[in-house]
Amino acid sequence: MRAKILHGSGCYNVSSWEDLVDIVQLWEWLQGQFIPSIYYQDTPSSGLGNVLGYNYLIGTIRLRQVRGKAANCESLPEWLNHSLFSQSSISCYPSITTRNADHQSYGLPALPFVWSPGDPFGDTISTQFGEYETGGFIMEFPQYNASKAQDILSFHKLHGWLDVNSRLVRISATFFNPSLQLCLFMSLTAEMPPFGGLVTSSSFIALPLKMYQGVTGVFKLIFQLLFCAIELKFLFDEYLAAKELGFEYIKRFWGWVRLIECGLIAAIAAIRISSLSMVDQQYANLNTSSVSSTYIDLQRIPRLTTSDNNLVVALSILLFARLFKYATFYDGADHLFRVVARALLEVVPFFVFFSIVFIMYTLGCYTLFGDKSVNFRSFTTSVQSMMFIMMGDSSVYKEMAAIDDSLTPLLVYSFLTVQFVLCLNMFTAIMVHTHARVKSELDKEPEDAFREQLDGLIKLLRRSLGKVEPEENEEIENELEDEIARVSSDAQDGRAEKEGRGGERIFNRIPSNGSNYAEVIKAAPMLEGGDNELSSIVNRKLQRIESQLTSLESVKLNVLALSDRLNALTEFLVSDPSRLRSSKQIDAISRKLDILSETLAGADPSARPSLGEMKEAEVTVEESDWNE
Repeated sequence: MRAKILHGSGCYNVSSWEDLVDIVQLWEWLQGQFIPSIYYQDTPSSGLGNVLGYNYLIGTIRLRQVRGKAANCESLPEWLNHSLFSQSSISCYPSITTRNADHQSYGLPALPFVWSPGDPFGDTISTQFGEYETGGFIMEFPQYNASKAQDILSFHKLHGWLDVNSRLVRISATFFNPSLQLCLFMSLTAEMPPFGGLVTSSSFIALPLKMYQGVTGVFKLIFQLLFCAIELKFLFDEYLAAKELGFEYIKRFWGWVRLIECGLIAAIAAIRISSLSMVDQQYANLNTSSVSSTYIDLQRIPRLTTSDNNLVVALSILLFARLFKYATFYDGADHLFRVVARALLEVVPFFVFFSIVFIMYTLGCYTLFGDKSVNFRSFTTSVQSMMFIMMGDSSVYKEMAAIDDSLTPLLVYSFLTVQFVLCLNMFTAIMVHTHARVKSELDKEPEDAFREQLDGLIKLLRRSLGKVEPEENEEIENELEDEIARVSSDAQDGRAEKEGRGGERIFNRIPSNGSNYAEVIKAAPMLEGGDNELSSIVNRKLQRIESQLTSLESVKLNVLALSDRLNALTEFLVSDPSRLRSSKQIDAISRKLDILSETLAGADPSARPSLGEMKEAEVTVEESDWNE
């Protein structure tokens, strides 16, 4: 059908639809190729109204024209005004929009061409040259009579139906193949852009007249109804969850996914009901009028079908995305899911970097080739062309090289080098690094990772307190006693004995763990003899001890962090019953915490056995024991 209508030879030697460049050629194509291709014979009994023998025209053929208003030209240089306006009357025509479309009647005063409103529910046509409304000036060809179609076409051509104000001509027709039960929706569009000439496009869409046809259609309908029933059940569950959680429901990610799915299902159902209603309405119109002289407007069905397909695609993506939720029960799939989720923190900045590089080169090509190549006529087309270059389309490069053979290789090759060598490798490095990190984390059990962190904190605490361990306390005590003895031997009036007893009283009150050195020494009675020299010695030792105890502040911060990790481990042990948990494993963690608390309280942690010395059998349990 496409080849017959667009390229088939008619009565005249005319160009095909894609090769039309002006209005004159458009008239010739309509008279010489289009009408002979559509109208096979002149009488219904001879097979009138069919194309290629099996495709029958439904109703009439409609040609709709959208016109634009002339506007005043902007101020021009004086010499240009004189050279142009002194010779002729010039009008300017801006780009067409729905706001500046011309509805003014024109043509013969007795038989003017009158504007007709379009479908209020129809879609406007938006292209790179403008935005066109749904209404316009209508010309219709009958369903069967080819001679009458030629007469109508000649009349409109003679009286200037197309002129400089014309901006769009759309040819619409619907065909039906009874053997295949398919409808073919034809739409041919010819645009007259502000820079002149003609730009053509075409659309042929074949759709079944009945959506659920035959045995396959019945099964399709049954499965879709079953799917809708399941989704309604899930929707009711989400309603109960929202009622129970209240405002906290907004944090329920998969709940929102199901709500979106239900919304998409409702939209799809509304579109399909609207399509069926449109067909029924057209059938009702046919019963009250002549089929051969009535235009059967079914052009909204392809648009509704396209919207239906888009919603079905979005629904399918969400349904398959939910498989990730169920696949996470498998360790391998959960690993990949974690990699993707973790990598997003680095992929988002990478995408920003990638976009900056891409837009930079796109703007460069748009500036260099925008006024010379149709592929870079606008920023949107420039983005598409750069994407084609990334995917290896050599035709775009050839056109660029023909325009500027010096800068084109530099732009294109540097663009591909940066995007593939730098950006692609950077993205690969992000994913590989994230995969390695997640893999190393998943290789360890959560309890093992927690034990390692707890061991590290206890070792840090021991190193901090190890500077004032009992062995070193004894060394400091001996040094002080030697100093006291030396000062006492030099003292007179029998004060040495008193001083010695004072020193003894000091060290008898110092605890072995050294946690309260500062308070005890400050509270101890000082010696009566040799006060100045001995006081300086004691103060120096006291400052040394106090400086060593300041590291406890950092230990407190680590203990707080450890508390958070312990809470996370507790939630993991409670929420994951699929793994075996033994009381001895829990006791092992509790034992570490006891060591930590005793160390902070002042007890000697070396008095308890190290958890690392515990045998593997003490922290594992057989599955049979666990079941018991």
